[in-house]
Amino acid sequence: MIERQSIEEIPAVALLERVQLLKADGWRLVQICCTRLVADQEVSYSFDREGTLATLRVRVPIRDPELPSISSFYWSAFLYENEMHDLFGLKVLGMAVDYRGHLFTTLVPTPFVTKEPDHGD
Repeated sequence: MIERQSIEEIPAVALLERVQLLKADGWRLVQICCTRLVADQEVSYSFDREGTLATLRVRVPIRDPELPSISSFYWSAFLYENEMHDLFGLKVLGMAVDYRGHLFTTLVPTPFVTKEPDHGD
C-alpha cells in the first residue's frame, strides 16, 4: 500500500468548516499538535481515511492566541485542546470539557511559550 499525505495551511476562520467537511466525509481525527515557532505558533490537525493522511495547519499569534474548538465534531479533541491551553497558552473557545488550566500541573505556567526574541530594543 502506498501511503498518501497532504498538508494544507488554512486561516483560523476556515477551521470549523473544513473539519466539519472532513467529519462528514468519514475522516477520523489522528492527532492535534501545537508547535512554537519564532513569531507565532502552528497548530496541526491530522485526519486519516483509508490510508490517506490529511493535515490542516493553522498559524496563530504568540500574543493572545485563540482558536475554536473542534470537539463538537470530534469529542476526544478536548484532550489535545486542553493540552495546548496548558502548555502553550492557546485559548480554545467552546471545548466539550474544559479543565480551566488544570489538565497538567507544571512548575511554570505555559512552559512552551518563551519570551519573544530580544532584538536589542
